[in-house]
Amino acid sequence: MIDLQLKGKVGLITGANHGIGATTARAFATVGVKVFIAYNRGAVPPPETVVKIALEVPPFQMAPPGSFRLCTWGNVEGSQYKDCPDATYDNLLAHGNNVYAVGGLPAATYDASGALTEPLDYRALDAAVGRFRGKDVVLLLSGFPPLSPAAGAGEYGSPAYRKALKAYLAGLTAHLNGLGFSREQFALYPIDEPGGNGWPTVRRLVEFGEMVRAADPGVLIYVNGGGDVPMFQALAPVTDIWCPGLVTVAQEPEKIAIMRAPGKQLWSYDCAYANASVSGRTLKAGDVVAMYRTAAISAFRYGLTGAGFWTSILGPDDPWTRTEGYDYMILYTGRSKPVTSRRWEAVREGIEDFRILTALRRRLEATGDGALTDATRASIKHLLEVSVPRLVDHSMDFQAIPQHLEETLNAVCSEMMDCVAAVARQAGEVSFSR
Repeated sequence: MIDLQLKGKVGLITGANHGIGATTARAFATVGVKVFIAYNRGAVPPPETVVKIALEVPPFQMAPPGSFRLCTWGNVEGSQYKDCPDATYDNLLAHGNNVYAVGGLPAATYDASGALTEPLDYRALDAAVGRFRGKDVVLLLSGFPPLSPAAGAGEYGSPAYRKALKAYLAGLTAHLNGLGFSREQFALYPIDEPGGNGWPTVRRLVEFGEMVRAADPGVLIYVNGGGDVPMFQALAPVTDIWCPGLVTVAQEPEKIAIMRAPGKQLWSYDCAYANASVSGRTLKAGDVVAMYRTAAISAFRYGLTGAGFWTSILGPDDPWTRTEGYDYMILYTGRSKPVTSRRWEAVREGIEDFRILTALRRRLEATGDGALTDATRASIKHLLEVSVPRLVDHSMDFQAIPQHLEETLNAVCSEMMDCVAAVARQAGEVSFSR
């Protein structure tokens, strides 16, 4: 009801040509208010601009997506994105996230002879890995195989256990192969960051790794995190995929030398975010170029084939709000699907740079009909040996806030595309397979 004490007052009503505005104006006038109304006589059409865009797409093939591995521990089912799992996994895959830690290893019991007492039930594992069938991903199978002795059977490490482990791994490998995953596409991930848990944990993993080697040397084992030099030396014989922290890669060459053994894969991941720590910023307010955009380029510079972040989607906080400390989540929650961020798109763009740089390096190494001209070779060598290291070393200065990093990145990208154009102009463009 309109307050009758308003008689003689002046009222300004906006939007008074329709709806609530019009009703309010009439009501005010009825009780003696001097009404001034304002409304839009008609929508002003937006200006039209015609922009001509010319794109030059050189006949140049990047290294395949599988040449670079990205892990962000994207456990969708345990995250705020659990109500839209398909859209979230599609987003992760589209941005190059092709390594996933999964659970669901089947439990089994073995008898005194080491024989498994019942067929393995793979339903939980199948539910975890089914969406990745036909995709170029690496599955990190979390935890120790849950093998339990029957009454009278030997415990962990006994001859019966070792025999049971061999049968278990044979069945697991055959099952995953049947789903389309090759041996290179899965690895055991028994303990997260064993070095950080001390020597008892490291010794346990070494003992388990030796039993896996004896049972099936083709089963891969993944080890992440830090530790001291003797720990890495102890783990080296049983480790196939190394994933140390980013600071270790940049500042601890003695440890990295241990991991560079032939036949090993070397990745890295960032969970300390030193560039944000030194500036006192949250990750949202940190340097996107230093922490995200150059992550894959840094991997290239240090001879790695993978990178990672803790984490893309895990965390208790609402990513849309201001948070204190590490706001890890790179994706934002949406009504029906996740919403991307500048940081997440920066990661994707960096992976594309890695694939381009890898293809250029392979062309540089080509001989015969695929050999490059001296001028093109010189340009690529300058890019790979001068410009990329300069960019990365600047971004990895954890003692100071990087300055003018985006300008340096843009210059490197421009130089890289000039090299692509030079290669594309030459005949004999070749494809690269993983």
